[in-house]
Amino acid sequence: MAHHAHLDETPGRPHPILPGDRVLRAAVLSVGAAVVAVAVLGLYLFGGLETASPDPEPPGTGLRNILYEITPHEAAPASDEVKGAVVQVLADVELHGSDLPVSMFDIGSTMDVRLFPGDHRVKHPDLALTRHPQGVTTRLQPHMPEEALISWPLPDGVSPDEVDTIRITVHQTEKLVTTGGGGFFWTPVAGSSVGTVDLSIGEG
Repeated sequence: MAHHAHLDETPGRPHPILPGDRVLRAAVLSVGAAVVAVAVLGLYLFGGLETASPDPEPPGTGLRNILYEITPHEAAPASDEVKGAVVQVLADVELHGSDLPVSMFDIGSTMDVRLFPGDHRVKHPDLALTRHPQGVTTRLQPHMPEEALISWPLPDGVSPDEVDTIRITVHQTEKLVTTGGGGFFWTPVAGSSVGTVDLSIGEG
């Protein structure tokens, strides 16, 4: 008499990975999706999803994403009463992608700024309008082209005479609504560089 093997006894057939119960299968898939999302977020935060920046453009090149445009012209070392030694960039800036003011924190978060030699990354820029250089502008106003001084503090252990180039890379950005819809913020899109400009550090 011929013996009919059960499906799970069929030679060469792997044991099912997902459980047969639909509720358990949905739970497993949900947990798996969450794990993948966390892994992707971790890669983004630590730079694992970054793509190579375009070849650097010369000073005076506009870097434009859907939110703003910045045109860096020149850079020099400077001194800040609070932050100490900084590198300062003269640039034209305009917020064109929002009808509401946007914080400099959101603007700064969409830039990758590095100092060479050494490839030191700097964050959290301050911005002062050249028409009001003694004040710090915390928000860009929409549709108002401005000439500005943007400064980044030097990393600990790095002195101004050790830096000869500042590289500014601008990323694409997207608007995210906060939970409950009570507000919004702008965040960079991973691997979406729109351009890079290299500036030689001049004498302050």
